[in-house]
Amino acid sequence: MIQPLTVPEEGAPKPAFYSLRPPVFAVDRGVVVAGTSLGSVAGAEMLRRGGTATDAAIAASAVQSVVMPHMGGPGGDMFLMHLDGRGGATCLLAAGAAPREASLPLFRQRGTRMPEQGVLSVSVPGLVGGWFAALERFGRLPYGEVFGQAIDYAERGFPLHKNFVRYLGTRHFRSQVEVDEGLERAFGPTSLSFGAVHKQPQLANTLRELAAGGERTFYRGAIAEILSKAVRRRQGLLSLDDLARFEIEWAEPVSIDVWNWRIHQTPPPSQGVAMLEILKIAEQIGLDQLRLNSVEYLTQLTEAMKVALEDRNVSVCDPRFAAVDTDRLLSVSHATAAADAIQACHRLATNDPSADGSTTCVVAADSAGDAVALVQSLGDEFGSGVYVEELGFALQNRMKGFTLEPNHSNCVQGGKRPLHTLCPSAAISTDGTRLVLATPGGGTQPQTLAQVFMNLVCFGLDLQEAIESPRVALQGKHVLIENRLADAARALDEGGSLVAELPAWSSVVGGCAGIQIRPDGIRIAGADPRRDSYAIPQ
Repeated sequence: MIQPLTVPEEGAPKPAFYSLRPPVFAVDRGVVVAGTSLGSVAGAEMLRRGGTATDAAIAASAVQSVVMPHMGGPGGDMFLMHLDGRGGATCLLAAGAAPREASLPLFRQRGTRMPEQGVLSVSVPGLVGGWFAALERFGRLPYGEVFGQAIDYAERGFPLHKNFVRYLGTRHFRSQVEVDEGLERAFGPTSLSFGAVHKQPQLANTLRELAAGGERTFYRGAIAEILSKAVRRRQGLLSLDDLARFEIEWAEPVSIDVWNWRIHQTPPPSQGVAMLEILKIAEQIGLDQLRLNSVEYLTQLTEAMKVALEDRNVSVCDPRFAAVDTDRLLSVSHATAAADAIQACHRLATNDPSADGSTTCVVAADSAGDAVALVQSLGDEFGSGVYVEELGFALQNRMKGFTLEPNHSNCVQGGKRPLHTLCPSAAISTDGTRLVLATPGGGTQPQTLAQVFMNLVCFGLDLQEAIESPRVALQGKHVLIENRLADAARALDEGGSLVAELPAWSSVVGGCAGIQIRPDGIRIAGADPRRDSYAIPQ
């Protein structure tokens, strides 16, 4: 029996909702948030050596490629958003295209859907080109310093974290091993347990070659030769010519104004426009006037998501092959029409987003006030399952982002980039506060980013609280909802939605990282406990 004693007064009374972690502060200094503490520490070390936010982000990205090899690496892609100290935003799209031999007839001969595994799902990797393009434009440190920690972890080893070890016990990993036995030799031994030191000497050699020779060796040199031969002997399409033709793209962001903020997102073929469309509709509905995570709020938010994601599925593609009318998608008239339909209780069409978790992100800010948001991915865990043992990394399966519908704007075609999930974001308010946000989570990324942004801007949560607050996501016809919102889940279910409860801190709804830079020089960083990320100040 509970004793009727006087309960001691809390030294610091907590509200009904509070974050498990405090936000991390830095004063006139930099800060890094990466997908693991090892990545964050590597990025912070670059800042201490006088590097820029870009040096820090790329160093962390390279470490992530070693310590989270199933979620990113030289065989994958990267999108980056750079926000300078004056608030100017620039995007880097390091996304590879389909091999030139790819065509609709070729894939239609093999089935009714694009392959999600195997060598035919491999597109040109863009990450390496993105690393060096970003460093050339915004970096300050020598390549050897930026990649030094990643090389060291690959060569001397790193302690395995639990989420990676848990993944190695999944059915998905076993299915990838069936694609390529090299994965079994590299990651299958039962000795790979939590905290065990794991070495990747082939990856160390690859990173050392890149640090010495830059991106040329990857796309036109010795690494390119090994890559193309590895794909061709598996009857794949990727050729030396495809690698040599690869170019990164510097692009202007797509942007909107809501709630006294200017928000920037990566343009097509990225799905970033969906985040902006969710926020534009939310503003027209007046979601900021409702109680956060109330049944009414969640009902209208999920309907806004359906509109934006359905538009994404229909419209977003490689703009070099078909026009994407982002002005219409982000117009007030389009948002108003969607808001009117939602408030009139018109049930809208559902979408079919992928909620894969094979992505990792980095955000970084430096003492000069520049900030970077970066997302990298292999598509699925270990991508296509094709593992190039000589080089120590897997190749992505981004070809799965195409469709085989002949008249669809995202229909597969040689030299074309597929619809891409990666979508880092940046924003600046009318008072000069700046913000960078990024998250993993496949098709849920724009949904996560929109919710975190509204938590911060509309409901007064601090950045860490905004990241930790319970979230929802759409997948197929279901509303996925963390069970911390169990009462709302029951109400939505009774209201006719198909609801599926997630664990309280589910990685399905992302692993958001963010940094806020105030006009007074204070940096506030937040890291999501749903994944392995940590914020480390300079």
